[in-house]
Amino acid sequence: MKQLGIALLVLSLGCHGAPKSAEQTPDWLAARIKGLEDSSGVNPPELVASYSYQGHTVYYVAPRCCDQYSVLYDSSGAELCAPDGGITGRGDGRCPEFVAQRTNEKILWRPPAAKGAASLTAAPDSAQPDTTIPEQFRGRWAGRPTECGRAAESSLRVTADSVNFYASRGRVLAVDVMKDREIEVLLESSGEGQVWRQTRRFKLSEDGRSLTDLTTEGHVVRGRCNV
Repeated sequence: MKQLGIALLVLSLGCHGAPKSAEQTPDWLAARIKGLEDSSGVNPPELVASYSYQGHTVYYVAPRCCDQYSVLYDSSGAELCAPDGGITGRGDGRCPEFVAQRTNEKILWRPPAAKGAASLTAAPDSAQPDTTIPEQFRGRWAGRPTECGRAAESSLRVTADSVNFYASRGRVLAVDVMKDREIEVLLESSGEGQVWRQTRRFKLSEDGRSLTDLTTEGHVVRGRCNV
């Protein structure tokens, strides 16, 4: 009887298979990722990741570029909100608490050029990106000379590890030197009680006296302050 019981157990496992030990990527998301891999990849999203959020597993697709929105999906593929991105970098306002409340990050996909990009919850021993802004971009900048030396909406201060605007402070997560005088910076920004992630692109003039923010369509130009 004992041998018969063992045989029945083996047969049962053979029919039903071993239990699944790892969470699988949903079919709808796998299809999206395959589409990203098969495309030429003009401005691909920085990453696709899963998180635990308010008791559910959700899927985050980062902004493709600049002032575009990110997208947060539920497990069925329904769009929930845009947590970040857009002109303000704060998304569409439907889930402003997502960045602060999300946990259990799992990176599901990155474009080949972004394999070393930073994650907000990356492990300390993971490969670290360049997080230092080149010296020629650092300093205080303003829309007009009269706005230098005082708080103004056009104020911008760039340091080796931060990009601070009038109403927000940005901690540098990664720096990509696009050209000799052009950089793209991934920031974790905070202001008015909120935290969000954004990517900004800056271009320095030939003489180093003006800095153009290429992130939005308006291309804001600021002059260097001598203070």
